[in-house]
Amino acid sequence: MEIPEIVCRCRLACGAEAVAFGLPESAGLEIYDGQVADDLNNWDEPTFEVWCNAIIDKYSSVANQQTLLQL
Repeated sequence: MEIPEIVCRCRLACGAEAVAFGLPESAGLEIYDGQVADDLNNWDEPTFEVWCNAIIDKYSSVANQQTLLQL
């Protein structure tokens, strides 16, 4: 399996996990994308916190913070 296929499968698996948690698929995809961006761009702590808070704010109507952290 090539790297692009692995990345695609991992991203889709995160979307499926979100659905299993009762969240929209987009929550899993965005969390995956953010984690990868953090790894690739070596975000500092404030940047990571801003991203986390944006995800929590975006999905707080469908999930509590604990559920998002588990995902």
